[in-house]
Amino acid sequence: MRFSHLLAASCGLVLLLSATPAFAGSTMRYPAGKPAVVLDVPDKWNAEEDKSDTENHKLTFSAKDESVPCQIILMSLGKLDPKQYKSLVTKMGKASAENAKMTDPAFTGPVENKSGNGIPLTWEVAKGKIGDVDITLMIGLFTEKNSTYAVIISSESSILSDSAKTADEIIDSIEALK
Repeated sequence: MRFSHLLAASCGLVLLLSATPAFAGSTMRYPAGKPAVVLDVPDKWNAEEDKSDTENHKLTFSAKDESVPCQIILMSLGKLDPKQYKSLVTKMGKASAENAKMTDPAFTGPVENKSGNGIPLTWEVAKGKIGDVDITLMIGLFTEKNSTYAVIISSESSILSDSAKTADEIIDSIEALK
């Protein structure tokens, strides 16, 4: 099974991507309307915005090298109270593991940490197997300029550290537009 299929199942977000151009190694406005942010797409990665999902504004990052089994999804969730983050990431983590049909998921959250630039994040982490592949799902919530964002990392466990660094790069590049 291709890893992108695993991601779609794991996140429970099986939506068709619209025919928008992929951005790579560039700066892009996300979402196209207001409110919006500007963020960087890391080199060696592509980004596609799902314009059909007008509620969550789903942006999917995938490695250009298809042998790198990782995808990162960024979604704009509007404004949520940070006090809700712990219970929300726990629910999202359990639902994602169940939707992915992850075998014996082990949860290690919610945990709080900061991105490289100090943006506070609340995470749920699920580790388990999908088929015979060790998978780690990380679901994080953070606030930037009064908007809440969810970042979902679905990665083979062996490359999780690199995947998390890429997610940090994306999060740290976000600048709110007025």
